Amino acid sequence: MNYRCRVLLVLLAALAVAATPTGMAPLPAQYLKGGTFYSPDGWFQIGFQAGRWEWFEMRSFDGKADPRWPDAVNQTVAWYVREAKGDNTFVVMERYSPNAPPLDDAFMQGIESDTRKGASPGEILSNFSVERIGVPTEGSVRFSYRVVKKSGETLYRFAYVTGGEHRVWLQTHAKTAQEPRSFTRVVVSMRWLKEP
Repeated sequence: MNYRCRVLLVLLAALAVAATPTGMAPLPAQYLKGGTFYSPDGWFQIGFQAGRWEWFEMRSFDGKADPRWPDAVNQTVAWYVREAKGDNTFVVMERYSPNAPPLDDAFMQGIESDTRKGASPGEILSNFSVERIGVPTEGSVRFSYRVVKKSGETLYRFAYVTGGEHRVWLQTHAKTAQEPRSFTRVVVSMRWLKEP
């Protein structure tokens, strides 16, 4: 996990329901057809319950990156998704890296240490779980952990990573150790449209 991934986890936890979140723009309708999100670069799709979720392009987390096109210069793009009537949120991040390390044991072992390095001062991270699974696609990695914030609030974070040179991260958080079912349904629906 790199710095941008840690930034997304922090951002995901910090965003609250409001109008268009700062540093974001509503996702153009052409990328949302019925109950499916189509990545603007044409690499993958994600199913979701139409009318339940609002999609936003994240424009400020990676400098001047175009939120639609990961490439050699702007390697990372992301979308923030929130319930129209509720407090569930998740982030979809796509990263293009021709030299991306495989999702192997070394990658899995680095997740916990990288996540701990990116923790905010005063946060206590525990209960790490990292596993290789067949969802959303074969060879994906799922990880979760608990965060106790300086204020005493406890959150549980859940993430999935899939792909190769084109890699997708799906991330959310909850107030209980149970992964939100709505997020699990989104993860299971993810499909590559090209070979990643």
